[in-house]
Amino acid sequence: MLQLAALLIYYPVFYSNYLYTDEAVQLWNYRPGSGYHMFTEQGRYLTDVLMSSLFGRADTISDVRYLRIFSFAGWLVCIPIWFLVLKNVLAEAGLKNPLAFLITLWLIGSPSFGISIGWASTMELFIANTAGLLGGYGIYLLLVRNELPVSKNLLMLLSFAAGLVSLFTYQNGFGCFLLPFFLYTLLHPGRYSVAIRGLMFFAAIALVYFLLFRYQMQVMNIEGSGRTGIRFSPVKKIVFFFTKALPPAFFGNLVYTESDRTALFYFTPFFLLMLFGTFRWFPVRIAGGVIATGPGADAPVIRARPSIAIGLTLQHLLVLLLLLMLMYFPSLLVKENYASARTRLVTSASR
Repeated sequence: MLQLAALLIYYPVFYSNYLYTDEAVQLWNYRPGSGYHMFTEQGRYLTDVLMSSLFGRADTISDVRYLRIFSFAGWLVCIPIWFLVLKNVLAEAGLKNPLAFLITLWLIGSPSFGISIGWASTMELFIANTAGLLGGYGIYLLLVRNELPVSKNLLMLLSFAAGLVSLFTYQNGFGCFLLPFFLYTLLHPGRYSVAIRGLMFFAAIALVYFLLFRYQMQVMNIEGSGRTGIRFSPVKKIVFFFTKALPPAFFGNLVYTESDRTALFYFTPFFLLMLFGTFRWFPVRIAGGVIATGPGADAPVIRARPSIAIGLTLQHLLVLLLLLMLMYFPSLLVKENYASARTRLVTSASR
């Protein structure tokens, strides 16, 4: 059903011929034997390998259409993976409802998903985002399940490998690593140990990636791109996240410009509605000093004074917002402040 929905939305990719500027540059430069690389210095070596291989086989505008079809086919393979991962994580909290289906359907219709298909220059995104998700899900299983389909060491190794594939393909895709932990934390308020341990693995994989990237730069004798420069400006980056990066996750396919201030007026009620839904129907509900610790009616409860209950609710909200920011961390580290749609698939999922 989900794949059919994707086909109904994106079927024009099979016959549409057009060319964007970046695609023209890549079509011209990625010639067999040219040694051209656009992304290696940005830390995306695997993307360069992919682009060189596929653009090197394209000669005309019509040929570029097949690269977009490649991306679409990749997503058709990955859609069931996303659905199953979301379904299993939600089932851990006793939520056996169509929520996983609706989240995946929302992703299929999101601008991030559409751009990764309609723009051949971003055809690597299905690999980066899905590898990030699988890496995080592997570590999630390691932390919450006693019985595993494979050995713990093998699962950890595969998760690390998936995380590195994600980072060397498109760094923002690695934010999907934290999606299982975000959902777990959302549905299990106060149980933050799983998320903390997940963040430790998240940081370890990112550190290994950084060391490998620096080593690769030395071996290839090239300098990193200016876009990889790190900028420590917490206040500005927090403002950027909540005014530029997060709001579009609530807009669906609403068309607006980045400078359109009225977009925030659309974002605010949706954001407040999300908060209300989170704390009314899901894990934290305050009523008579009782805090439910799970989404179901039979969830265990903690009895506390209303002031303590409110404090724990605010604490839970802050933890969720922190996880949201960490899921978008690559764009919060670099100098560039531009929340392009291709970077926002993970925020759309968490929305």
